[in-house]
Amino acid sequence: MRTKAGGDSSVRWGERFDPFHDPYLADPYPFFAEARAAVPVFYSPDLDYWVVTRYHDIRQIFQTPKRFSAVNSLAPLQTICPAAGHLLAEGGFRPVPTLTNSDPPGHSRVRRLATIDFTPRRVAAMEPLVRKLTAVKKRLSSGRADLVRDLAWDLPAVVIFSVLGIPDEDVARVKAGAESRLLLMWGRPNEDQQIRLVQGMAAFWRYAETLVANRAEQSRDDVTSDLLLARDGDLPALNHHEVTQIVYELLFAGRETTTGREPCRRTARSSHKRNSDLHEEKYGAMAPSGISRESGSTQAGWK
Repeated sequence: MRTKAGGDSSVRWGERFDPFHDPYLADPYPFFAEARAAVPVFYSPDLDYWVVTRYHDIRQIFQTPKRFSAVNSLAPLQTICPAAGHLLAEGGFRPVPTLTNSDPPGHSRVRRLATIDFTPRRVAAMEPLVRKLTAVKKRLSSGRADLVRDLAWDLPAVVIFSVLGIPDEDVARVKAGAESRLLLMWGRPNEDQQIRLVQGMAAFWRYAETLVANRAEQSRDDVTSDLLLARDGDLPALNHHEVTQIVYELLFAGRETTTGREPCRRTARSSHKRNSDLHEEKYGAMAPSGISRESGSTQAGWK
């Protein structure tokens, strides 16, 4: 049982935690450095979530799905208004649990099939594109560069879009859809803003659905086709609906999650001059806006 002093401390940290405004938005590291030393967990009344501050506790949570389920990890931060919810359904949005928001054994099956074709050959094939995109000489031709604008903003998105088979002319469309999803699910839009955002989010889903349907008709050398063709022994193959969900998640992850993580990771490394293991521990402990799942990074690690 927590002591009264510990309980009071937890309440104070919950009241202090404000992930939507500065100074947290400008630099979340000082808050979590203090929080880790003070309390392992606190309740945020603003979010209606418990926030875990220490790396090893977070690892244990992610590795204990029977106790800490992932099924609510893609739930919106605030309730979507009825009108927006109606438009979202009317727009064809019909998600299914696959990777992020499912627990074993369903998660294990989908993850196994989804990763079966991320072979050394597939990764090696990405290298020329990544090297071209990260050419230092071109990016520093003006004598200076902005990490986010000149590298992190486009690089992850362009790479994952290419791997999934997204043509260059569709990049802006996919980015807009990913932004609509981000703001609707993890922001605090009013009802008028929700109406606008759900239309973008539904269009984003339909784009993924159409891409999968096209690859089902005519396979290509890309990950979307690989997902449709993935087989592993007696495991049931991924159906088109599941592949759509995975592609939808990957398009979002490439645009928002990895784009957001890269500057955070480099900021952490430049701000804390310690060994790399400690850096990863500090980065992984940034919850909820920077929790890392065992399978990769997410912008929000709700459980």
